[in-house]
Amino acid sequence: MIDLESPLWSNLTCSAGGNGEMAADLLKQIQQGNGTDDVYGELYHQVCHQGNIGRDSNLAYAVVPHLVKIAQQVTKREQVWPLNIVASVVTSRLVYPEGSGAIPIDLQEDYELACNSALEITLHALRETGYEQDDSIFLLATVAALHGHGDLAMLMLNGGSELNCPFCGEEIRYANL
Repeated sequence: MIDLESPLWSNLTCSAGGNGEMAADLLKQIQQGNGTDDVYGELYHQVCHQGNIGRDSNLAYAVVPHLVKIAQQVTKREQVWPLNIVASVVTSRLVYPEGSGAIPIDLQEDYELACNSALEITLHALRETGYEQDDSIFLLATVAALHGHGDLAMLMLNGGSELNCPFCGEEIRYANL
């Protein structure tokens, strides 16, 4: 995993253009307890602009291990944002393979290990109750993505949260337990 103080971040290309220095700064803010929606939203933008990591981008593969480390250290509720970004990266690779850059060899092992850990963390998080509907759907999307179901993950990550019975069409209502 690339140290957040490393000059290597300036050599990484982000999804929206530019280098990875801003992403490293955002990760530092999150690790210092300043993981607001705005900070995570900007990190998402750097990593997976408009739902796509980009053919020329390699930043996502360096960020994912840090997000998983963060998810391991925060409360269940705080895990949703970092896992959502991980799901978006994995989903982008599945749904847009031609638009996703190859994983650099020096980042591959850490990225793959992080994805395996993300699945474990997400499955553990889903054992908890009381999540808001969107948070539950994002966690389920993470599981779908990490199991290779890119289209399903994409649907859930992009607001496809209305569920209906496949036999009668009746809406399945979400109960916040």
